[in-house]
Amino acid sequence: MARGQQGVTGFAHDELRELALLYRQTAADLAAAREHRADAELAAYLNQLLGRAHNLVYSAAPRRPRSIVAFYTRTFPQIFRST
Repeated sequence: MARGQQGVTGFAHDELRELALLYRQTAADLAAAREHRADAELAAYLNQLLGRAHNLVYSAAPRRPRSIVAFYTRTFPQIFRST
C-alpha cells in the first residue's frame, strides 16, 4: 500500500513535523501567488498540491466502535491523570 493510501499513520514524527511545515509554507506561497496574480498556472498548481495534502492529512480511517470505547476507558483517563 502506498503511503498516500494510508494517510499520515505511516509517517514518523519527524516526517509529520516536516509535512506540517511544508503545508504552511505552501499555503503562504499560494496566498502570495493569488494576491500578486503573477502566475495563474503556479497558483493552480499550488492549489492542487494543497488540496492533495489536505486530503492526506485530514482523511481518517473509519473508526470501529471498539476504538471509541478504548479511548474513553483507557486513553482519556491516562491523559487526564498525566496532566
